[in-house]
Amino acid sequence: MFEDILVKNGFTRKEASVYLAVLECGQANMSMIVRKTKLERSTVYDLVARLEARRYLSVLQLKGVKQVVATPPNIIVASLKNSVKEVENILPDLMDVAFQSVVKPKIKFHDGLEGVKQVLREFSYTHEDTYVFTDYSTMPPGLPEFIWAEIVPERIRHNSFAHLLVMDSPVNRNVQKNDFKRLHEHRLVKFPLDLIPQSLEVLLWENKIGLLSFAKNEIFGMIIESKTITQKLINIHQLIWRNVDKLNSK
Repeated sequence: MFEDILVKNGFTRKEASVYLAVLECGQANMSMIVRKTKLERSTVYDLVARLEARRYLSVLQLKGVKQVVATPPNIIVASLKNSVKEVENILPDLMDVAFQSVVKPKIKFHDGLEGVKQVLREFSYTHEDTYVFTDYSTMPPGLPEFIWAEIVPERIRHNSFAHLLVMDSPVNRNVQKNDFKRLHEHRLVKFPLDLIPQSLEVLLWENKIGLLSFAKNEIFGMIIESKTITQKLINIHQLIWRNVDKLNSK
């Protein structure tokens, strides 16, 4: 059934078979994909390259061996144009498939501005509260508009409240004025400039840390999966959140 739905939404039958095989494994080398799909090795290489180009798969080099990771199903759903309702109905089952394997990628890297947007999309699908360090004045042109148009409505749809710590600046104060519309709260902090990484956003949700680099010639997004690290960073965020007034008075 999953394969049929993907085919209806732009996958070929073989592409759907490869995507689902990788999704079920969590992380797979080419031999594993060949065994699960029963396709020729040369065909699998070609299909993986095509799916990677469409951002449905990512290929990593680990100890000289190519490892393939599937883009999370919720990101696939967001990009599909046809039969959206039908796809969303099977999303919980697809997510169950994704979490069957004990082998999971710990780090995912997405290059360029589109990679930054990919991380933000995954961040927007959580139903839990989220925690963010950011500075709108350092974002690439067009990214704030993308956040207001796509990411914020998705968070609201999932009833996910965002707690955002931002540098006290005119740009961020202007953004803060619209907090009541967007199911989030910005708290302005007078961070010492020498202690804050410039052009970097940190997103914290569930067991994931999203790192977004906005530096010139170094725009990328990264997701690190670690419950322990995420919780430690959330604790730091909350410590600052609860003591903003004291920090700003110093």
